[in-house]
Amino acid sequence: MTLAFLPKNAFPLPSPLTPILVALGLDGEAAGTVSKVYLSAALALKEKWEAEYVNACHALVAASDDRGYSSKELRAKLLTVSVTRYSTALSTWMKEVIQKAEASVLKKKRKSTSKHKVGLRHSPH
Repeated sequence: MTLAFLPKNAFPLPSPLTPILVALGLDGEAAGTVSKVYLSAALALKEKWEAEYVNACHALVAASDDRGYSSKELRAKLLTVSVTRYSTALSTWMKEVIQKAEASVLKKKRKSTSKHKVGLRHSPH
């Protein structure tokens, strides 16, 4: 499969989520692990969208060349739609990861707070 139709960095990988997750209160190790999983999924999605775009371009070129038309405009529109759908999926994933991290941090804080309160009630003071 040739990537001649694919402009360089058309489907960019997102930045790691580690700094965002650490800022939310997740420990560094957990944040790094979650970020690696997210980036791995993003890479798989990127490869899928790139392959689908290239395959579609080959089909467009074959169909339009047979009829004497240029597929350049259709390929540009297809790229815009593909990149938008890819970016939307990544954005949705990122929001979900952040929500889960926030919920995890909140749950951890609640447990810590309730343990502290229980310890105070059993204190002989």
